[in-house]
Amino acid sequence: NRLNVYPVLLQKGKTKIAIYGWGWITDLRFRSMINLGTINFEVPEDVDDYFNILVVHQNRVPRSSKTDFFAHTDIPEFIDYVLWGHEHDQKYDWYPGTRMLIDQPGATVVTSLTNGEINQRRIGMFTIRRRKNKCYWRHDKIPLDTSRIFIFRDFVIVRA
Repeated sequence: NRLNVYPVLLQKGKTKIAIYGWGWITDLRFRSMINLGTINFEVPEDVDDYFNILVVHQNRVPRSSKTDFFAHTDIPEFIDYVLWGHEHDQKYDWYPGTRMLIDQPGATVVTSLTNGEINQRRIGMFTIRRRKNKCYWRHDKIPLDTSRIFIFRDFVIVRA
C-alpha cells in the first residue's frame, strides 16, 4: 500500500529531464494511497534544474463515485508537464497559480461513440532546451489529416 515513484533521469548537454510515472492502479486503491499520503516521489537533489514530466494513466474525472479519479490538485508542485493517458477526449490545460501544464492528447483515432470523440485528432511535438540556468520548452500541436472520420449526430425517433 505504498508507492515510491522514481524518475528516469535524462541529460543532453545542459538540458535535464526527469520522467515520473507508474502503471495503472485501481482508482479506489490509488485514491486511498493519496488520502493516506503513501505515495512518495523520489526527486534528485537538484530537482529544480530538471524539466519534470509526469506520465499518468488514471481516470481524470469522477466516474461512478467521487473517489475514482486522480485530480490535478494531487499532482506534486515540482511537476512542470503532465502527459495524461487513459482519457479519450483531447484537452490541453494550464492551471493558474502553478507551473504545470496538463496535456491530455486522447486517442489518435476515434475509440467510442461519444460527443467528446468528434474533435479533430492531434499529436504533439515537445521541444525542451536549457539556456542560462532555465528550461525553455515548446509544445506544438500537430493535427492529423488521416485519422478515421467520425460524424456524431443526435436524433429522436418518435413512435407513431
